[in-house]
Amino acid sequence: DSTFAASAKLVVVDMKAAAPTTRNGRIAMALCFVGGLAFLFLGNNDLFAAVAVSGTAALFLAPVIVCCIWGGWRVAPWAYLTAFIAAIAAAALYFLEEGKHVTILADLTGLQHKYSHLLVLTAIVLIVGFASFALGRRKETA
Repeated sequence: DSTFAASAKLVVVDMKAAAPTTRNGRIAMALCFVGGLAFLFLGNNDLFAAVAVSGTAALFLAPVIVCCIWGGWRVAPWAYLTAFIAAIAAAALYFLEEGKHVTILADLTGLQHKYSHLLVLTAIVLIVGFASFALGRRKETA
């Protein structure tokens, strides 16, 4: 699955969290799988929530595509990690909020609809991701 392959590449190759070996890539994939599986045990069986969580988690790729692939930037590994953590945290918060486990977004923003929550989280993830890439941009040396 492309999600697992992308998570392995991000963690092992881009973030340099481990040596770039097939074994470490498979470990990263397994951890991604276990993390996703954990959501099933929290009792939410809403298909939209699953798609929204997946889409929110994938938002960390926006600064990678715009800044690194299209813009040719080189950024510090911590910038990738920051964007990734922001996206995963937002996805988890959305899942917990929509499953009625927490009411953090509703309490902070006063917004009640799930699409409003998703919009707020999307904006936050994109702002954090692009800001971390801007701050973590490395100067090219000749």
